[in-house]
Amino acid sequence: MTSGFTLSRRLFLQRISACGLLTLSPALRAAVTLASSEARPLLELPRRRLGRTGLHVSTLGLNFANPIPAEVVDYAVDIGINYLDTARRYRQGQGETELAPILERRRAEVVVASKWHRREGAGSAGQVLTSLERSLRALGTDHLDVWLTDSLSRPDQAHIEPWLEAATQARQQGKTRFIGLTAWEGDLPGIVRAAVEAEVYDVVHLRYVPVDFDLAQPAIHAADLGLVAMYVLSAARDGAIADVTTATGRRDAVAWALSDARPACALVETPRLDDVRLFAEGALRAEPRTAS
Repeated sequence: MTSGFTLSRRLFLQRISACGLLTLSPALRAAVTLASSEARPLLELPRRRLGRTGLHVSTLGLNFANPIPAEVVDYAVDIGINYLDTARRYRQGQGETELAPILERRRAEVVVASKWHRREGAGSAGQVLTSLERSLRALGTDHLDVWLTDSLSRPDQAHIEPWLEAATQARQQGKTRFIGLTAWEGDLPGIVRAAVEAEVYDVVHLRYVPVDFDLAQPAIHAADLGLVAMYVLSAARDGAIADVTTATGRRDAVAWALSDARPACALVETPRLDDVRLFAEGALRAEPRTAS
């Protein structure tokens, strides 16, 4: 007669590891070894260097603008996705608080990026740093790997003085390892050049538009900035892939974007485990090429 209690493989392995494998009978040791091997996903994503940060990030990253179930995030990390991108303003902070339980268990396995937006208040460096402290509390971590200023549309926005002062202080205090910006509209090459001129930024998240990447590449290369591609599905829909509403189209869109060797990582957003598998398959199909 069964008790009706089901122990997940992950929890089973965690509890066994706490007891120590050598204390088990030979038969149970064999079962644990089998469970461990079965628990490993067959996929394993490649990694690329994120510019001068020296970090090696998965070619796919997860964006948390919308909710993602914990089991989907765990699966993503299991297959090697290690770049997790959120923001203080996503869903009134829920984009960060939902990540906290994952980070409690798996902080050492991932690169965490979060963002400040000028609408949160840029009156002083102290005001900007207050937003960072809220992010750290919400995420349950003592530091970010990348802290970015979000949604720039003009080059001058890369030079907002309270932000630059706060970001520099945060890095000096160990509250962020690296500093970045995101831009998805406007003069993307001009924004990148402004970032280089500021001599503060390490990472840029840019909307994937190949012609803009071409124009921005000299500045990115000269400063060795880490480059992350955003909105790759919409970019593919605009040119390379006829229909990104199909599973094959979404897979091929990711493969197309990551065949460009310039971005270290392409951000995707989905609450579905099947989509994560699909995007991962696309990443594995990518055949990196340099710009012509």
